[in-house]
Amino acid sequence: MGHLFYLFSEDCRVYATRWGYKTPALSRRHTQSSAGKVLFALKIPNYPDRIMKIIRIILASLGFILCTATQADVYELRTYTSHEGRLEALLERFENHTMRLFEKHGIHNIAYWLPQNEELAGHTLIYIVSHPDRESAAANWRSFATDPEWQQVAEESQRDGEIVESVQSVYMESTPWSPMQ
Repeated sequence: MGHLFYLFSEDCRVYATRWGYKTPALSRRHTQSSAGKVLFALKIPNYPDRIMKIIRIILASLGFILCTATQADVYELRTYTSHEGRLEALLERFENHTMRLFEKHGIHNIAYWLPQNEELAGHTLIYIVSHPDRESAAANWRSFATDPEWQQVAEESQRDGEIVESVQSVYMESTPWSPMQ
């Protein structure tokens, strides 16, 4: 039976590679060229598809948790309040453009939420991103704001009126007793 190798890389990605032979070691050339610096690798037997689907979900979650716990020194909690009736435009812009552009500029997406509290529902987006440090955060945001692609997306998305009324930002670090440590 062949094995699958899951490589957890420093760029917060999980790579799956299939080899048809049993080997306890990974090719150094392969891990460096395919995944950048590999933080660690797992060798998993190749089970039937339905079991592999569950394993992939678990491994993707594991990769996310390990990556965010080991890489991010500074988290940023951001709250966007949209103008009346413009939340859908904001969400569409994030889903189709903003998240990808964040990654391009070193702003790592962690999680996004829509509040259920009546006073915030329908016009608020809350999310967390991470940066290596505060200086990097400032440089990342400057780079993002001056990106011609972002400027075009922002302009096109506001043809029917401004989307964002206000933005609040809080920089955070995890506590020593946090489950992320």
